[in-house]
Amino acid sequence: ISSSRLAINVSVSGTDDPGSRCLWNRCRGQCPVITLFRTTRSADGQPNGTSWDLLRFDECGYSCRALQQDSCQTALHGIFLGLMNGLVFALLGFFGARSFLALFTQQANILEMGVVYMRICTVFSFGVFVQITYERIMQATGNTFYNMVIQGVGALVNIILDPIFIFGWLGLPAMGVAGAAIATVAGQIVAMILGIWITQKKVKEITIHVRVFRLSAKLLGNLYRIA
Repeated sequence: ISSSRLAINVSVSGTDDPGSRCLWNRCRGQCPVITLFRTTRSADGQPNGTSWDLLRFDECGYSCRALQQDSCQTALHGIFLGLMNGLVFALLGFFGARSFLALFTQQANILEMGVVYMRICTVFSFGVFVQITYERIMQATGNTFYNMVIQGVGALVNIILDPIFIFGWLGLPAMGVAGAAIATVAGQIVAMILGIWITQKKVKEITIHVRVFRLSAKLLGNLYRIA
C-alpha cells in the first residue's frame, strides 16, 4: 500500500529528477543496497550460523554514513543553484526576450505581448526554481505527498488569479497578458513559500540551516554531474 501511495504521489507531482538521487541517499541513508552473506563463528572457531550484512553505497561511490553528515550542505547548494539559475534567466529574459521572440514572429502586437509575458515570467523565475528545488528535497526524503500538495496549491493560485488579473475583476485593472504572467509567477512564489515552510516544519529527515552554508565547487560539480 505504501509503495502504491508513493507511486501515485510521484506520478501526480512530476517525474523523477536525476539530481535528487544523491540527496535521497544523503538524507535517508537508503542507498542502493549491496547484500553480503557472512558465516558467523563461535568462540572456538566453528561455524554457528549465517547473517546478512547490508553495505549501503550511493551511486557516487560514497558510504551513506558519510553522506548523511552533509545532506544539509547538499540541499543548500541545490537552493543556491536554483537562485543562480533564476538570476541567469532573469537577465536573459529581460534583455533578450525581444530578440528571441522576433525569431518566431514579426507581428508587432504579438511580439509585444510575448515580450511582456516572457519578461515577467523570467524576471521572477526564482520562484519556480526554488519551488522545484524544495519539491526535489521532499521527493528525496520520501515525502512525496507534500511534493504533490505544493504543486497543487501553486496551480490553484494560478487558476484563481488568472481571470482576476486578466479581466480586471474585484476592482483591479484589466492587465491582459501581463495579468496572466503575474498570476503564473504568483502561483510559483506561493508554492515556493509553502515548500520552504513545509520542509522546515514537517520534513524531519533533513534540517536546513542557511547560516552553515559553505560554497563548495566540488559539491556543485557533483550535483551537475549527477543531474
